[in-house]
Amino acid sequence: MIVPPEFHVYPDQGLTMLKVVILSACAAFLIEGSCHAADSTENTAFDSLKFGAAPAAPAPDFDSLRIKGLTIALPGPQDTIDPDFAGIRLSLAAQGIGYIGYTNNNFFDNMLPAERTTFGQQVYNGQKPTFFTNNTMHVTYDLSRYGISDGQIVVGGIYNFDTWEPAGPNALSLATLSYYQTFLNKQVELKVGYQANVLEYWGQFLAGNLSSGIFGPSGQIPVEAGLSAWAWTKPAINIKINGPGGFYNKFGLQVASSPDGPFAEKMANPTGLDWSTPNSGVLAIDEVGYRKEAVPGQLATWVRAASIVNTSRYVDFEFGGRNTGNYAAYVLADRQFVQLAPVQGQAARGVYAGVTAMYAPPEFNRFSQYYEARLYGIGLLPSRPRDMVSVVVSRNVFSHYVVDAVLQSGQLAHSGNFSVTTAYYAPIAPGIRAGIGLGYTNNPTPVIYTPQTGSALNLLANVVMYW
Repeated sequence: MIVPPEFHVYPDQGLTMLKVVILSACAAFLIEGSCHAADSTENTAFDSLKFGAAPAAPAPDFDSLRIKGLTIALPGPQDTIDPDFAGIRLSLAAQGIGYIGYTNNNFFDNMLPAERTTFGQQVYNGQKPTFFTNNTMHVTYDLSRYGISDGQIVVGGIYNFDTWEPAGPNALSLATLSYYQTFLNKQVELKVGYQANVLEYWGQFLAGNLSSGIFGPSGQIPVEAGLSAWAWTKPAINIKINGPGGFYNKFGLQVASSPDGPFAEKMANPTGLDWSTPNSGVLAIDEVGYRKEAVPGQLATWVRAASIVNTSRYVDFEFGGRNTGNYAAYVLADRQFVQLAPVQGQAARGVYAGVTAMYAPPEFNRFSQYYEARLYGIGLLPSRPRDMVSVVVSRNVFSHYVVDAVLQSGQLAHSGNFSVTTAYYAPIAPGIRAGIGLGYTNNPTPVIYTPQTGSALNLLANVVMYW
């Protein structure tokens, strides 16, 4: 386990410090961008006066318009339903403007004869037929045209709807507002602004998103520890140092999400623009890793480990009231073991395996430990080079303080659960990907259960559309 450093900043002090740092950084980079833009415009004007008509504009570089800094890149225009409808994308790209949007739709339904509510409430995905839709739209602006190395501004919004609202949460709000730039020949990457840090760290969807958990985002330890996401974006600064041979270190400071979970965050901050919510403080995360992409003759490898510290005031399950001192740690490793086609453009086809271990202290976190093993294959059939099949086995361990309190109250409680999920994903049309699977969980309710709770065998379905 990664031992977090001591972190003695009180929430209010930490928020003030982070505000000053982020606002100063934003101001500096916006001024830099304006200066570069002014210089570029001035030089172009002088060139036009001296040498006549300006040369023809080069073809737009669509790669420079894709959102930068994410752990898993969103697709380019060629993998959307509208690569260039009516020439709109090409016209915008000529001005340095790009866009990417998607709708991610998921369905869960327990096919076993188990209770459909626990004490009158739904408490997990699929207990009742559950539908969740996540819809985002992002616009990017390329600042490299003004001499800023890989410079980019991203603005995005999100709409979430879930028939089981605690898993959403339901939202229409800011998704991101960020500035990105590299330094020292891409050895240093900087991103500052309102960010969804679950997409900047961790990399949880390598084996597909149908296995992301029966309890929704609040059951994921990094989110529980305060890491921000699309629907509850937070002001943050991320700095990544790219070392030799695929090694890297990425450090971030952000305003922590509500210590009471995503639903409480959205109730207190529906637009996503507020700096903080009640009892929230500052979160620091440091991820070290080694990453190599698949190329002919080289197998893909990604190993990463991180520690998280958070100054928020969490409910203290051990002593009662609220207290500071929460932290978390994770280790993940994924490795390609078989490369089916060691040729350019198909090197990612093959067989992969991965493991995950996560920890958060049980006095502050209902979900205290998480372990996962996954086996997945990409392009196992030559005729279907982008299909993926996966098997994921996982275990949650609940806070023993919460379990003990439930047992002392005379109710039934389990200390954890075990899940097995198998799924198949395939592109069914340009920009449209579908997945179907089955997920079994032996103790599907978080801690408290009844004699009628039973197990869950969820039918899982997923459709993602990019534009």
